[in-house]
Amino acid sequence: LGFSTSPDIGDVDNNPQTDAVLNVAVSSFTGSLSSGTLLGQFEFMTADLPPADPDDPDPITGLRPTVMNLTASFTAMGYGFAADSITLNPLFFSLDVDGDGQVTALGDGLMVIRKLFGAAFAGDALCHKAISPSATRTCSEISDYIQEFLDSGLLDVDGDGHTTPLSDGLMVIRRLFGAAFTGEVLINKAISPDSPYYGQENAWELVAANIDALIP
Repeated sequence: LGFSTSPDIGDVDNNPQTDAVLNVAVSSFTGSLSSGTLLGQFEFMTADLPPADPDDPDPITGLRPTVMNLTASFTAMGYGFAADSITLNPLFFSLDVDGDGQVTALGDGLMVIRKLFGAAFAGDALCHKAISPSATRTCSEISDYIQEFLDSGLLDVDGDGHTTPLSDGLMVIRRLFGAAFTGEVLINKAISPDSPYYGQENAWELVAANIDALIP
């Protein structure tokens, strides 16, 4: 498996809006490729692009999705290639989990860290004395909302590949408390040693930036 990128000069996919090509070469010396063979796994991050049609943006982010067309430039004798296009939709998570228009430590932050603790705060316990009287989501909807973005990895604020209550959750709620947790105290005994930021002089600033990006 090998890959490279290049400009879409020849309009390979017959789509004039395509601006770049990811070239992937797959070979098998045993001739074992068959229908449904996993050819590789790729992770993509897309830029914040304005909608192609201002009247049809993503309803949450206001951004447009990125479409990837899959085509084959060459296949071995006896083989073909067919695949549907892939649409990468923009995702945005707001720490305003109850939808009241504000992000607070003892409201939204508390519900996030409770959710990370799991079954101990199932049902109405998740929102007890934390949900805003102006909330636009029910407790059940808040639970689903937090879970959706837990699954996406967007709450992994130290980037270690895991989202835990006494690491990511603790740093989130500290950040929401404001000036009391400015500087190294934000990440003290909370940042994971597996974090790519661990040990860096500006580690707390990197974590803070990740959290701030989730505040509307």
